[in-house]
Parts: sequence; structure tokens; C-alpha cells
Amino acid sequence: MGYSSTSVFLVHPRNFLSAVDTAGIGVIDCAAMMDSSARVVNCVVEPTGRKPADLRRFLEFSYGIYEDTSPWVAPLIFDLKHVFTDRNPLFKHAEMQLWMAQAGGMDVGRICAILDRTYCETFGPAAFFGFFECVDDPEVAQTLVNAACEWARSRGAKKILGPMNPTTNDECGLLVEGFDLMPAFMMPYNPPYYPRLIETCAFQ
Repeated sequence: MGYSSTSVFLVHPRNFLSAVDTAGIGVIDCAAMMDSSARVVNCVVEPTGRKPADLRRFLEFSYGIYEDTSPWVAPLIFDLKHVFTDRNPLFKHAEMQLWMAQAGGMDVGRICAILDRTYCETFGPAAFFGFFECVDDPEVAQTLVNAACEWARSRGAKKILGPMNPTTNDECGLLVEGFDLMPAFMMPYNPPYYPRLIETCAFQ
């Protein structure tokens, strides 16, 4: 049995800090979220921590994105949360920040940014984003990316790559075809609109 699904890894242009609107993270007027009758207003992206309650909110957000008929296979939350704990060897040479987007009392997106000092010493100043989940709204996606880019810039990064969840030893990239197929092991699965959202944020 073969798989024809394809995933891609995206990089933001080297001048991403000027290409992305970095006016600041705060309140914005956003377009429709789940359907044309629902409007996202006062969309706010806020940093969140890695405490158990914060991680549960961050990780369980994805359940609301995928329909019951989707081939998406839910991760084992108990296992996945260990990626974000200090027991993960990644944090010996890297740091991570999480954000949640909220509107009208509802979570509408999430993202994290990673700065790996070992990578930067080898390949130059760069950061990564990952664990991206978002309603089908380009402005919500842009605001999440803005948060990751601002954080990366404050730490000296010149470009940002992703998605990385959170390293190349884990799931990375976006699915761009084969959405009707069951996900393969260690391959990402995402809604068909994710590549479009990411590309509108100036990634290529």
C-alpha cells in the first residue's frame, strides 16, 4: 500500500522582519473564521507558558480544527506534552515560546517559535516556528506569524523556517496534497487551507 501525500518545508524570506507587518501584537479586526456568518473581532495573540494547564490548552486546540470525517489522527497528549518539558534535551541548547490567538472568548489559533543556539552556531542566525494550528482566516494566521517573527528578531534571528514540530527529528513541513489519505508515521497532517494561509504570510 503506497502513499502519495506530499509535505513541504517553508522558509520566510531573509528580510522577513520587514516583509511581515510588525506593527505589534494586539487587537485587530479579522475576517470570517469558521464560516461566512462568524466574524473574528478583537483577535488577540498572547504568549503562554509551558505549565501543565497552559500546555493542555495549547495542545488540545487542534481537536477543534479537524472535522470528525478528517483522516487526522489525534496525537497522544500524554506523550506529546513531554516535548515541551525541560526534560527534553532540546532545551539544553534551545528556547521556545508559545502563543495562543483568541477572539470573543474562543481560541482561534496557536503557534510556537524556537531558537536553537546549536543550529545558529552552525548555519547562522535563524529561528523556527511550529505547532501551527489556525482557523481559516489569513489575518489570524498573520498575527500569529507576526508574534513568532518579533520574538525571533528580538533574539537576533535573520530568518524563520518551518513548520518544525519542533525539530527535524519530529514532524516538520506542511501537507500539500493527499488530504484524503491516512497520515503516514512521522508525517504531518493539516487542513488543505494551511499552505494558503502560510503563503499569505510571505513564506515561500
